[in-house]
Amino acid sequence: GRNLEAIKNKVGNITSRFLEFAEKLGIKKKNLRTTNINIFPEYTYAPKTGKRIFDGYKINRDITVDLENLTLLGQLIEGAINLGVNNINPPMFSSINASEINIKLHTLAMEDAKNKAIALATSTNATVGRAIDVNAVPISFQPRPTEMRMLSADSAVMNEQNYEVGEITHQLSMIATFELIY
Repeated sequence: GRNLEAIKNKVGNITSRFLEFAEKLGIKKKNLRTTNINIFPEYTYAPKTGKRIFDGYKINRDITVDLENLTLLGQLIEGAINLGVNNINPPMFSSINASEINIKLHTLAMEDAKNKAIALATSTNATVGRAIDVNAVPISFQPRPTEMRMLSADSAVMNEQNYEVGEITHQLSMIATFELIY
C-alpha cells in the first residue's frame, strides 16, 4: 500500500494479535521476540517513460518464538497464518541438553575408536598405547517438520495436528591415532 502509517498499523496489529495468541498458548513472554522491522519502498519501471513509479511500501516484521513445547508447533503455525502472518520460516530445532549429549558422544566415540584399535593391533601381536592424535567433529542434524494438510470439514483442527517434528539426532565423526607397542 501507499500509506506508510496504515501499513505500519496493520503490521503492528497482526504482531500484537500474534503475541497475545502465543501467550494464550502458554508461551512465556521471554520466549517471544519482535526485534526487527524492515520498510521497503516498492517501484515499478515504466519502459515508455524510463521512470520508476512508486507503488507503495512493503513491511517485514520479524517475530522469533522459542517454543519449548513442540506439541504446540502446528497450533502456533496455523494460528499465525489465521492471524495474517504470511511468511513463516522453517523452525530451527535444538536440544536443551546438547552440551551434555556432545560430551557423552565424545566419550563413546573415543571408547569405540580405542576398541577398534585394539582389534586391529591384536591381529599384529601389538598392544595399543596412548592416543597420539584425536580429531572429533560434531555433525548436527536439524529436522524440519513436515506438514500434511488434509481436507475435511475440520481442516483447521486437522492441520494443527499434522505437523510431525521428528527427532533431533546428534552425531560425531572421530579420527583417533594410537601408538602401537610391539
